[in-house]
Amino acid sequence: MHSASTVLAVIAFSCLLAGLIRAEEGPPAFWKTRLSDIEDVLGSVKLGEVRKIGESYGRRPIYLVSYGEKEPYTRTANFSSAIYSGHPEAFCRRERQARPVLLIIGPVHGGELEGIASCLNLIKVLETGSDFRGRPWPGISGSADKLRIVIVPLANPDGRARLPFDSFVGKDNETMHKYSQGTRKDGSLYGWPGMQEIHPMAGDVGILGACFTDGGVNIYNDCFFRPMAPETQTLFGLAVDEAPDMIAGLHSHEMPAEFLQTYLVPERLRKWTAEIQRRYAELMQKRGLPYTPPRETPSDAFELSEALYHATGAVSMIFEGPQGIIGMSHEPASCDTILDSHLVMFEFLIELGASPGGYMDREGAVRGDWRSGGH
Repeated sequence: MHSASTVLAVIAFSCLLAGLIRAEEGPPAFWKTRLSDIEDVLGSVKLGEVRKIGESYGRRPIYLVSYGEKEPYTRTANFSSAIYSGHPEAFCRRERQARPVLLIIGPVHGGELEGIASCLNLIKVLETGSDFRGRPWPGISGSADKLRIVIVPLANPDGRARLPFDSFVGKDNETMHKYSQGTRKDGSLYGWPGMQEIHPMAGDVGILGACFTDGGVNIYNDCFFRPMAPETQTLFGLAVDEAPDMIAGLHSHEMPAEFLQTYLVPERLRKWTAEIQRRYAELMQKRGLPYTPPRETPSDAFELSEALYHATGAVSMIFEGPQGIIGMSHEPASCDTILDSHLVMFEFLIELGASPGGYMDREGAVRGDWRSGGH
């Protein structure tokens, strides 16, 4: 027979173990980042339109959800030719009363789970007025009908499929680098920017990072004039077809939330993206949420955000949300804070698009007033 103290010790250990198991069960229910979560949420859509727009290198579906009617336009030139002609509206002539188009591109890096969770919660808000926590977002639901909103919840399903967990919250930086950016066969980390030196990523690969497709391509740094990845082709086909006014590409990093300026674009657009960056930071401060103060992060690389502008003329920006990594100089973000950071950003962009002038800068449209009668 066991003594009473032994029995109590066993019970205490069992309770502790049960607590640990519960802690490892995963993030809260509103945090939906699995491929099956995408299928489930899209299967419940009633107000929007769901379409499969392409397949990944690994033959996984890439989906789109849209809200608001797609309004007709005429086109007589691609955007580069239209700009050269002095009439950028030749790329897309819409009626003046047509809704602005907001295109949201979920993670091209499959390990940046935060964008998946935020897109699925945004869809929930657009369907019901509240997110999966039951929190209403009247700024989103009250202005959304003034826009066409197009959402790609996940642009790189291959990378997501290889990731062995559903959130980086509470994980350390090394774990993020290991699974997002990958390792060599000896287990050493590629890290950033070392991961950029081999593209497509092949050869000395132990873990193929979730930043890459199954074909080893980092979509964000694909060769946009001759794309290697079918995912890249899908995104550009969508963007050119939609001719959006604003494109927000969702990314994640170890820091609090921020927009990044867009650099390899006309000066006027650089200034406007800096203004959007500033306004978002100001809004986050008012909401009492952590944010990264506006900063310059110039790059000579021609990346996806710049390439999408040069293909469509849209205001194209990268949004970097927090990952909740521990061991950094700042307080790690919770799933709640991460989701709030994204939903405040969506609310900001939707209200901006619904406001007079929409996504135009203070001097007029970034790419010229391309609606009917504008030239």
